[in-house]
Amino acid sequence: MRTITFSQATLEAMQEEMTRDEKVFIMGEDIARQGGIFGQFKGLPDQFGTDRIMDTPISETAIVGACIGAALAGMRPVADMHFADFAGVCFDEIYNQMAKIYYMFGGQKPVSMVLRAPDGLVNQAAAQHSQSLEAFFCHIPGLKVVIPSNPADAKGLLKSAIRDDNPIIYFEHKALFPMKGEVPEGEHLTPIGKANVVREGSDVTIVSWSMTVNLAKKAAEELEKADASITLCDALIAQTGSLLLNSRTSGGRALSILPPHHIVLATPEQLLPDLPSAFELIQGKYQDDYPSMLSLVTGPSRTGDIERILVLGAHGPRKLTVILVENPD
Repeated sequence: MRTITFSQATLEAMQEEMTRDEKVFIMGEDIARQGGIFGQFKGLPDQFGTDRIMDTPISETAIVGACIGAALAGMRPVADMHFADFAGVCFDEIYNQMAKIYYMFGGQKPVSMVLRAPDGLVNQAAAQHSQSLEAFFCHIPGLKVVIPSNPADAKGLLKSAIRDDNPIIYFEHKALFPMKGEVPEGEHLTPIGKANVVREGSDVTIVSWSMTVNLAKKAAEELEKADASITLCDALIAQTGSLLLNSRTSGGRALSILPPHHIVLATPEQLLPDLPSAFELIQGKYQDDYPSMLSLVTGPSRTGDIERILVLGAHGPRKLTVILVENPD
């Protein structure tokens, strides 16, 4: 199977869906003239013309509002937010119009549109271009929220989102755009709402999404050297819902790893009998690299029987996840 980047996979998805359905078009800033700031729209204006690849003024409210109107008229627009952070500018259009119209008007007209939202932390992007906001939008009734972690799902989820009759926010982590991976040619759809089991194990299940899936996969491979058997699930969708875990394969334990900046594995010898002490150890070790950004969020409360401890860095420009693993019996 051929190997392409995450960005090329999303571009291929747009090419195939615009060829398949003339009702699909794109609106956003710098997508025709520049091809998108991550190259995800490069070449589309030459192939489909500027009637379907439309540059807009710097007005997120106008972009989303126009796409909502087009969707109500039977089109399938794709709105590009440039950066997910800018969705706050047009939030009323998203949560009061895009998400609610189908319900408010008794299902007379679907709002079949996709809002593409590049998110996540990358170098030199500053605080207003670096947030991971998917959880925020999951609490808005009427929206579907999807988020791929690899090039194959980037293509498959985008194609499925465009064909879906519901309004969908498609988050795509900026750090993933150059990531390379195997992607099927031609028709390739990733089901919306179905998690993907990346690897199976018997001790603990890690559930994650977006870029962090790849970090968790590397962590699981390292833990395997210590005879820890890890199941890793890529949620693919950050929407509020259910994910069923088989207790026999997960050992009755599960961790949810949100998109941080780093995952650090501590050695089994560093495991301490209670959570506060373990946190003090981690804080002392990494305080120089993560000043004022390290905080205790969650973890097992049983003393003397801690098998997994999850520590997340506080929200900020630098984030840290530390997993402590006890020697298996």
